Amino acid sequence: MIIMSGTGGSGGTFICSRFRRCGWKTCVRPDKINNPPGKVITKETIKTYKNKTKGLFSLPSKIKKFTDEELFKVTYKELKHHKLSNKIMLFCMRWGGLGYLTQIKEKPIYVIRNPIFAFNSYSGGGWRITNRRVENAGGPIRWADLWFGKVGMWISGTQYALDEYNKGKAHIVRYDRFKEDWLKIGKSVPPIYKNFVCKDKMSKVKKKFSSDVIDYVKAKTDSIWGEVEKI
Repeated sequence: MIIMSGTGGSGGTFICSRFRRCGWKTCVRPDKINNPPGKVITKETIKTYKNKTKGLFSLPSKIKKFTDEELFKVTYKELKHHKLSNKIMLFCMRWGGLGYLTQIKEKPIYVIRNPIFAFNSYSGGGWRITNRRVENAGGPIRWADLWFGKVGMWISGTQYALDEYNKGKAHIVRYDRFKEDWLKIGKSVPPIYKNFVCKDKMSKVKKKFSSDVIDYVKAKTDSIWGEVEKI
């Protein structure tokens, strides 16, 4: 089993589609949970979770209530013991940002994109052009704070990735150096880098956000992004 983590806007859609083309089963974003960490998950969220894991496994019926971390542990256990576990890829976002991937024996793969471009993409400035998320949050600065934190978890997810990478317990794949970093992982992963082209350009970001917003995102993330660029 391969376990991957990437914040919103980090290329998860591309990655999952490429895995499927290579004949892999994918479990995509079963951690799409709105509840605060440690709280019991709502029935509506469980319904979403079941749709994400449908065809792979079912939640144990004896357990009636779950927290975020308990759902992760169930997912990890079920996929690890699945009959096709050697060709299953779990892609998560929230669980990486909460540090749950530090609990596993496998070396997870963290996909990290320049925060400016990841933020722009997840905000609706990528292939899905929309302003809904920004408007619902109450404006770009409030949305940026949510994306750094409980929604996108770019900061915590990236920090966990760096900590584990420096211990030799994780891989990091930088979006702008996707092929280079992917090849470092070795033959245990399929060659999904083929046909990947990074099209990140600041001109795209400037079409959606003012310089004040861009400067705000950079100020919050420049330090940690600088560490990622050095690896």
